Amino acid sequence: DRHVKTLEEVVKRENDPTIAARDVQAQALNARITLLLGRGDVDEAIVAYDQLLTLLPDDATKKAERDKLKAEWAPKNAAHAKAREYLLK
Repeated sequence: DRHVKTLEEVVKRENDPTIAARDVQAQALNARITLLLGRGDVDEAIVAYDQLLTLLPDDATKKAERDKLKAEWAPKNAAHAKAREYLLK
């Protein structure tokens, strides 16, 4: 019975276009985050993480990754913030 219910759930997910579209969009956002971080565009990656979490609000792993990135990216003090702003702009 449990196996049959699992298979029914998989078939339901595969046949529901909204779930498939959400999964495709989530994969695209994950790929974008990887590219942005590779280029050093941390602010844009954080925005992409926010979009991903809007799409998948129950994903604790992605939420933890975003929070860690925000914490690491936060300026340490006013001089650090001023220097970053100068370099980025």
